[in-house]
Amino acid sequence: MWPPVKLLDPKLPAWCIELDDEDPTSRLDNNWYSPAARLAETELERAVHGGRFSIKTIEEICEPGGIGTGGSPEEDGEIGIIEGRNLRPNYVIPIFMKFASEATDLIPNDLVVGKDGEPGTVAIITEALLEYCESIAIGGHVYRLRLSEQYRIVAPFISAFLNSRIGQAILRKRIAGGTTPTIRKADIQTVEVLIPTDFKCPGGIANAVYETQKRVLESMDNLGPSKNIDALTGMKDIGARLPVNWAGGGAARSSRIIS
Repeated sequence: MWPPVKLLDPKLPAWCIELDDEDPTSRLDNNWYSPAARLAETELERAVHGGRFSIKTIEEICEPGGIGTGGSPEEDGEIGIIEGRNLRPNYVIPIFMKFASEATDLIPNDLVVGKDGEPGTVAIITEALLEYCESIAIGGHVYRLRLSEQYRIVAPFISAFLNSRIGQAILRKRIAGGTTPTIRKADIQTVEVLIPTDFKCPGGIANAVYETQKRVLESMDNLGPSKNIDALTGMKDIGARLPVNWAGGGAARSSRIIS
């Protein structure tokens, strides 16, 4: 028998959930018990019935110790730091406002996930991004997920799934906190993802994810004509670091910013 509940505004949506021994948790927030998360979990179970997909947690698909955040930024460095503001669904915007002196160990098909502020956005590290940036650092507000070898090939599928409405319902269930919404490491480990049982990434998904990052990089690369001038005149790159401009950084690529 539920006790009487007084609503501050009867127009506000409200739902009740009965706790039982099968799902023990200390969470009582509305993210954890949201109807969207319950419906998404039902859809996951339905998706595996045909045998094409299985359900794994992020902890199960990552290498041991493969889930972690970056270090504290060092403003006097020259290596761009990926923060939450750099993340978009399935790709990274390489416009950096903070810089580190040491790069983070990143390889193609690592995943990066926003930890707090606006947590839950998932991007994939691609070969094109690493070639463009040469070196990158991960900030303390972003998780890096290093997948186990057998799951790396399906990283584009995992990224696309986690950014879907169902994937976001599963991820956002884990968001906690009032002042600063955060996904804790212990919670992100429990996020469930769909995995193709044949461990093959559908070509359409892989191409769409990789091409998205490439198109973003191409749209930012507005230095082509200036490079042609250098080649035409026989001038060589000066090599020295440029003075800081309005963008707030002295990285060699800061001139690529387009408004």
